[in-house]
Amino acid sequence: MIDVTKKYRTRHGDEVQVIAVGVEGIYDGTDSVVFLRDGELDSCEADGRYIKDRDDDLDLIECKPRIKRDVWVNVYPTLTSYPFPSALHAKNARGVGCLACIKLTIDCEEGEGL
Repeated sequence: MIDVTKKYRTRHGDEVQVIAVGVEGIYDGTDSVVFLRDGELDSCEADGRYIKDRDDDLDLIECKPRIKRDVWVNVYPTLTSYPFPSALHAKNARGVGCLACIKLTIDCEEGEGL
């Protein structure tokens, strides 16, 4: 269910501002959500679907916080180390047989891949 305290965007990627939830629906009397998109009011089902029982580009999708950071990983012939917060940390932890220390940039939504 859509929560007025969270941030949403359309499935297409447009930013929206949820104005109200639990509003009596225009067509069938069920609860719906009123939101602002591109300066105009619009509405959808209480679960965020723009059109009942099918996916649509205007469905509301929760915007989760992004995780973005750089980490350094030591690479060995048969394994890699865990990520370090800096190149210096990785260098100081480097063991015998280390082939390389690579920088990885992590950029994903919170919870992605879980």
